[in-house]
Amino acid sequence: MKPSATGRDDVATLAALGVIVACVSAAGHEAFGHGGACLLAGGEVTLLTATRFACDGGALWVDAAGPAMNLLLAVVSLWLLRRASAKAVAWRWLLFLMAAVNIAWFAGEVISSPFVPGYDEAAIASQLGWSPTVWQPTMLIGGVLVYAVGIRMMAAAAWRQRDRGDPADRLRSRFAIPFAAAALSFTLAGTLRPGSPIAGAVECFLTIGVAALPMWLVTGPASRATAAADAKPVQRSIGWIALAAIVYAMFLLFQARGIGRLA
Repeated sequence: MKPSATGRDDVATLAALGVIVACVSAAGHEAFGHGGACLLAGGEVTLLTATRFACDGGALWVDAAGPAMNLLLAVVSLWLLRRASAKAVAWRWLLFLMAAVNIAWFAGEVISSPFVPGYDEAAIASQLGWSPTVWQPTMLIGGVLVYAVGIRMMAAAAWRQRDRGDPADRLRSRFAIPFAAAALSFTLAGTLRPGSPIAGAVECFLTIGVAALPMWLVTGPASRATAAADAKPVQRSIGWIALAAIVYAMFLLFQARGIGRLA
């Protein structure tokens, strides 16, 4: 038998990490990415929800700022993950999921943009006058490549987590539990979209629940390795759980409910 961690991982703490990732990723893309760029361009934020944004008087780069923020969050998370203490298990898995979700958010949006005119990449292509026969297949191929590279990078990161003491037989659950919590909490947040709760919930589910699902593959190879004999479980952390509750409440109260005169 493979040796495993003594004691069970705390499900509530792992779920809390997922809730935080969902809120930070959405705020990064919509509020800080699009919203920040809109204000810097001298525009007015007319709509801000969990997955929708509109700017009056903005510029082309306002559309690009949201996806760019997803990439930035992923890069910073991977950089911090390499430097995180091996003992900080919850912190490492927060960073791991943050990187995976934001890579998938970016890639999923790129792939979907030829079919959803309102997505950022489609809006950019339209403003630049690009021919659909060129940019649409380019986006499809580019999105697939981002997924492929992202999965490879995250798979390598999963191996590093195993090498730093995470039990191989728990890598899947340490990804799956926070991922499920991120998708569920984000979908529920979508029901608060003004005037279209069902559409909001569906879009939120697609953005994380479906787009990030391929990232499930990243823990596969490492999870079949020999587990560390002295691995420690993810322990109950009131701090992480409380932080997730506060972040989620603030997200529901402001961004998910909608901000701006079009909300």
